[in-house]
Amino acid sequence: MKNTRTKLLPLLYCLLFVVRMNGQVTISLRKSFVDSINNRATVSTNYKILFAHDRPNRIAVDGDLHASGYDNIVGLASVIEIMNAAGQSTACGHIQQAVNSTETISITGAWRLWFEHPQHVDQTQGTIVPIEDTNPAHVFEIHPITNIQGIDISSSLVPIKNDKTEYAYKTAENAFSSYDKKSCKISAEGDMVLVQSSQIGDNYVKFKISLLETPLEAEDGFIVHCKVLGDNDTEVEASVRMIFIKNSAPANSVKLLGAGDKMEVLGIPRVCLNEVVNRLALSATNPDILNAFLPYEMIIVAQF
Repeated sequence: MKNTRTKLLPLLYCLLFVVRMNGQVTISLRKSFVDSINNRATVSTNYKILFAHDRPNRIAVDGDLHASGYDNIVGLASVIEIMNAAGQSTACGHIQQAVNSTETISITGAWRLWFEHPQHVDQTQGTIVPIEDTNPAHVFEIHPITNIQGIDISSSLVPIKNDKTEYAYKTAENAFSSYDKKSCKISAEGDMVLVQSSQIGDNYVKFKISLLETPLEAEDGFIVHCKVLGDNDTEVEASVRMIFIKNSAPANSVKLLGAGDKMEVLGIPRVCLNEVVNRLALSATNPDILNAFLPYEMIIVAQF
């Protein structure tokens, strides 16, 4: 019996590792917060930076400058990112100087709830998990930043490239297939909204869109449902909610378009909190709707 148990230990450890790797993470958000941002492109806050990269990532990595910290509006451990940061030296300087400061810095950027780096840690808004480097356990980002300390950097929302190289973007076929397979569980407890899912990545996706409607102007951008097109304009998704950030090049283009018009864009995914709210409202008569695929939308961060 002893030998059998000894032989089984490695298998048990492997099984425990697999369970942990596939483990679900629950994010608890204040209902008032969800209501305040679910139809917005961005969030504005005063941010306390704890850690920051010394320099932007290479283009082959993603070209971003990352920093981590927290604020009093989002109330979660989070990461903020400047796109194409090599061309934004003043903005990067503000971030790096803030690391050793007791002061916060003002930032605006796309809010992004996504289960990319949860590290198996449940998180509740208002409770900050430990932040020990530039990539703490987090599901919330302000990415991309569009304004820092009053400086508009929406010009950074362009394709990720320099004179020598361009980032290897994810393809529509692979990325959206991954998103569609991700399940989630949505619930409400008191004044909190809970979203449970597991880790998923696939940032910076290059794809074409065909507008299904005239873009709706929001306070800080535009919202429009679109078909997603892949190679040879084949349909990848019938309808996905697209978020365009005010004053960005993609937003300035899409506001002139209508149903049937097309664009080629670069996007990053986030949880569609608007759909989370809708599912909670419908759950009284259709409870199964709370246990379905993860609702997502795309932040459009560049056009080609």
